[in-house]
Amino acid sequence: MIDPSVEDVCVDCRRQITPKDWTCPHCGAILDRFLFSTVTSKSVSGADKDAFSAGVQACMTKWKEDRKTELGDYRPVSGHETAYRAGWRDAAAKITGKKERARGRRRGLELIGIGGPLLAAGTVVFVSTHPHILVWYLLAAGAIALVLGIVMLISGVSDV
Repeated sequence: MIDPSVEDVCVDCRRQITPKDWTCPHCGAILDRFLFSTVTSKSVSGADKDAFSAGVQACMTKWKEDRKTELGDYRPVSGHETAYRAGWRDAAAKITGKKERARGRRRGLELIGIGGPLLAAGTVVFVSTHPHILVWYLLAAGAIALVLGIVMLISGVSDV
């Protein structure tokens, strides 16, 4: 029978855990999604802060070596694995965020490159001839692409 106060299952031992658990009480596996939202560089001190910094440095080193941020073999100081993994995840999130912002800006420039000529062509056709519905579609497509491109360029978000 499933306990209603228990909402999750450990990925390692498949036993039920409570939503507030950082580690599985049965097998000791670290539950990442609860951990990384609560452990930050400002929330740790002492040896945990050193382990957090070591995790950040290890992730940056791995990124420089092979352009990957997956957590591989590691040997943090015993008792400070949580802070080490949180530091690793923090650095990986920053690297991924930087790549996403660059991608968003590139896509923004592409949309500006498409929207500008569409808007210009639509304006020329609108001024020189009697406007019909296709000209309005051309103007609308150009304006939308231009506005979205500017928003992507400024914000760095590619999924506008």
